[in-house]
Amino acid sequence: MSAELPEMLAADFIRDEPDPFHWRMGVRPLELDKWLIKDTRFEVDLAELRLQLAKRRDEIIYCEEGSEGACAEIYAAIRAHCSLSEVETFVPAGTDIIEAARLIVQEDLCVMTRKNGFWVMVACAVAFPTSWDVQSKFGKSLDEIHEPVPRYSKDLSKSMNVFFDRLRAEAPVWRSNRTLSDRSSLRLEPYTRTQEAQTEITIDNVGDKVFLRVEYQTLRKFPVSDSVLFTIRILQQPLRELLDEPVALRSLVRGLARMPPDIAAYKRGTSNYVELIAEWAKGSGLEIT
Repeated sequence: MSAELPEMLAADFIRDEPDPFHWRMGVRPLELDKWLIKDTRFEVDLAELRLQLAKRRDEIIYCEEGSEGACAEIYAAIRAHCSLSEVETFVPAGTDIIEAARLIVQEDLCVMTRKNGFWVMVACAVAFPTSWDVQSKFGKSLDEIHEPVPRYSKDLSKSMNVFFDRLRAEAPVWRSNRTLSDRSSLRLEPYTRTQEAQTEITIDNVGDKVFLRVEYQTLRKFPVSDSVLFTIRILQQPLRELLDEPVALRSLVRGLARMPPDIAAYKRGTSNYVELIAEWAKGSGLEIT
């Protein structure tokens, strides 16, 4: 792993959304030396991870019987990437190997293996989900995992499954997606996806009370186990910080305005403040064309 970098920023990953709206994978080539990135939030993020594990380990860690080989291959690659010795990555008795891997990086980890013709989540260490829970996803196929998502079967199902089949070990990729939340917590429970807007959030404070939340994701295939590791890194900024990034803020406001009703209903936590954010952005001097 390269030397510690400045904090990764959510605003850096905001791009124009398709018009009209449709889900897309939007993957880009990933240089292996940038696979897992340690930034200045490392100690803060790892402290929060340990706190969450102490509270709810059974809601974070899953390791299906038979997945140990894939997890061991992935753990070795993570340890090598981070340039850590055996002593630095000592695994206490009773620690699942996927948990040991998670304890040395800032990313949540999901291990997918092809079983009976489907890509299935066989292990994971997910402390900071974005409005979903591990229990409803582990042991499920890609299509089952994404079943609640409107338009998934039409826009993504075929292309995503084919992509996993064709992903090559020497050609990892990254992608990102974004959402909004009126909570600053790294961990968002499932109910936050459909929660009502908070009445105390107004045009005067929406820039401080609503956060841009980006999932920076990587996908890498491992040749021995033929498994795919899907990593998720949570990046958050209050909207006010995007005033210094007008191109990103403009793209965000445009994308929010174009959300079709079924997507807005599914992403209620994001759509709650669409009109308020647009009004606030214009009042702050942002030109939206």
